[in-house]
Amino acid sequence: MKKRFYIIIFLTIIIVSACVKDKTNHVFNELNEVTIEGMEDVYEGILGETLEIDPVIKTKFDDDSKLEYLWYVYNKVVYTADTLSRAKKLEMLVNGVTPGIDYWITLKVTNSETKVFAQKTVKFIPVSAYSKGTLLLCEEDGSAELNFLRIPQDRMYENLYASVNNGDLLNPNSSRVFSIDPNDRNPIAHKAVIISSNSANGGVYLNPVTFERTAYINEKFVVANQEPLLDIQHYCVSQTADYLIINGQFHNRENTYSGAEVSWLPKIIVRQEPSDYYLAPFSLHPGPGTPYAKPVLYDNLNNRFAHYDRGGALKFYNIDNPESAPFNPDNMGEGMQMVCAGYFDEASAMWALIKNINNNKFFIIRFDILVPPGGNWWDPAKFIPKAKIEITPDMAPNLIDAQEFESMSDIHVTSSYPWIIKPIGLSGRLIYLVNNKVYALNTNVGAGEFAEGMIIDGSAENLTIDRVKSHPIFEPTDDNPDNVYTRIDLCVKDLSLSGKQGGVVFYRTKVLGGLSVEEIYRKTGFCDKVIDIDEKFK
Repeated sequence: MKKRFYIIIFLTIIIVSACVKDKTNHVFNELNEVTIEGMEDVYEGILGETLEIDPVIKTKFDDDSKLEYLWYVYNKVVYTADTLSRAKKLEMLVNGVTPGIDYWITLKVTNSETKVFAQKTVKFIPVSAYSKGTLLLCEEDGSAELNFLRIPQDRMYENLYASVNNGDLLNPNSSRVFSIDPNDRNPIAHKAVIISSNSANGGVYLNPVTFERTAYINEKFVVANQEPLLDIQHYCVSQTADYLIINGQFHNRENTYSGAEVSWLPKIIVRQEPSDYYLAPFSLHPGPGTPYAKPVLYDNLNNRFAHYDRGGALKFYNIDNPESAPFNPDNMGEGMQMVCAGYFDEASAMWALIKNINNNKFFIIRFDILVPPGGNWWDPAKFIPKAKIEITPDMAPNLIDAQEFESMSDIHVTSSYPWIIKPIGLSGRLIYLVNNKVYALNTNVGAGEFAEGMIIDGSAENLTIDRVKSHPIFEPTDDNPDNVYTRIDLCVKDLSLSGKQGGVVFYRTKVLGGLSVEEIYRKTGFCDKVIDIDEKFK
């Protein structure tokens, strides 16, 4: 009986439902969706200047009349967000932020009617005007001055030393500029810009952010340096320390992660005879491997390779059976001086250009420096001579008249695990300046295959080339975040100008189908002469 009752009720509901008219409105208002495009992932902002970000805002129906904009900034030290703007385009004066701390800028775009919103966050890195760029030591009206060039903005900051140091002038004998930046973890007190002047005080030590003078060179030693003249000739780093060659002598200091300034130690001594030495202004760093690996050096006075022993002295390489080796690194021969050195594809594989100053003959030597595995600093690295090849005039007819030499390879060293030591730049290549032309030579070919090639002709460009240098430039890409290209930097005089002629020209190198160069930047007429140039990467 109950089953029959439920069936009747069920049929009644179906009949009644069929008679009800559906009055539902099927017209919906689609949401005007918002997307944000045209913004980079990372922006740098220079303190005291305006950062502009102009996004592309798209809506589904191309109607932005109801959109509201909100820009805000925050960092991971203080999470409180600060509102920057409510305009579509951000125009922000960069102040109130701290260089060295990463910030994030967020744009939130909201439809005021539907409350649908989209947002995008980008990284923002505040920097000082002098954080990254090119250091230019220049001469004008007989005085030395320091300029700073930011190539992406085509912006030149002139006469910086005098302007931030109460009108003081650099020593007119100033000859070199160095960016001293051992590694990322060192505090700012460990970093500097150095201008060397071969004088009684040696030059000046500058704050790397403001360029204010913090000391004279002769004040930066743990024990006062008694040399009558100080000339800084070379700077290099290892994974645990950094080094200067001053007057041919080797000085070091250990890395520190405290805020204290670290001065340079007295010159490193030799505990064997002959105990005197005068180092060539070059260094090579063996690897890959232990963080205890130290630079490879060359003593031009006694014609021998050297290395810094962690015990506190310079030592020299001994090899088995030197009489049957291509050359003896502990006795290269009288008058054999190093004039250039660089790397092949592995950090353990190196080359050097040696000139016999007694007969003006040149030799390319190739060698490996094998660092013992396991990080035992008391185990000496092993020097393996590979080849010694004379570069005759028919191979490189202009080499004998070269005014200066430059390797096109360098070393990238990190100061923490996994202790990266790897060559960057162009393997086995060197360039040299002869009679206003730049020539290139590949050292990684067979004995009969050496041939120089001219890559830059200053006269054809109406330039006088005073100096040639090479810098590896990091240029990360999505496919290769470690991408590097080699840039050739020329210090020039522009003969097309009637007044100031000094300037710089930069070339990008290419190796596809042979070595070639492409001019990528030129700026002249801002001084009488560019004396020296160095790249300040951070």
